[in-house]
Amino acid sequence: MDYSPLNKEKHLYLQIAAQIMQKIENSEWKVGDMIPSERELADIFKVSRITTKKAVEYLQEKGLIYREVGRGTFIAQPKMQNIVAFKGFSEYIASKGGRPGSIILEQSLQKPTAKLAAELQIREDDAIVYIERIRTANDQIVALQNSSIPSKLCPGLDQQDLANRSLYTIFKEKYGIYPAWTEVVMQACLADPNEAKLLKIQPGDALLVVKALSYTEKFEIIEKVITKYVGSYMDLYIGRQRIE
Repeated sequence: MDYSPLNKEKHLYLQIAAQIMQKIENSEWKVGDMIPSERELADIFKVSRITTKKAVEYLQEKGLIYREVGRGTFIAQPKMQNIVAFKGFSEYIASKGGRPGSIILEQSLQKPTAKLAAELQIREDDAIVYIERIRTANDQIVALQNSSIPSKLCPGLDQQDLANRSLYTIFKEKYGIYPAWTEVVMQACLADPNEAKLLKIQPGDALLVVKALSYTEKFEIIEKVITKYVGSYMDLYIGRQRIE
């Protein structure tokens, strides 16, 4: 079975996890298949068992694999499938026949907090591009969004025209960065006075908060983005699922 060489300058365990995820995505490994042991993965990728153990634990936390004592590690049955297809905001609105837009509130180079640096897997002295925007659809305000992006991935992004161009289009066309994976957490909250003022709603109105980390195909983190949608605008479609 083919594996790609690892880039020693990047997180090795994430690269190993990404290759396993790709094999699951491509149906090379199916539900119930046993994957190589940590020792075998260490031999395959020429890394320590500590690294492969971390990769396996990462995949287990994501619910993609499970372990059986004395037997091995296996591909897990997905809990849900085809729930929501996540895209960039502009791509999502355009796919629905709308006209996406942005009002830039802030677009600057900043130093990350220790927590944000850990989430983006960068050093605390690395710069990020911080972007805060009001997002519109057909000139209607629908969301408040902030993005944090490692500046080393896209130098000069803080000077790009994000009021009139999609961030993901700039990623692809200017920097050759192609978002491939995303991890998403959703929650509900109530708008505080500042959010209500920016979104032109009432304090205490419902918001749907979508927090996401975006990755390249090789599992390099591109962006952390938090989008707060006006509750009356955003519907969450779960899809048809069998009740078990």
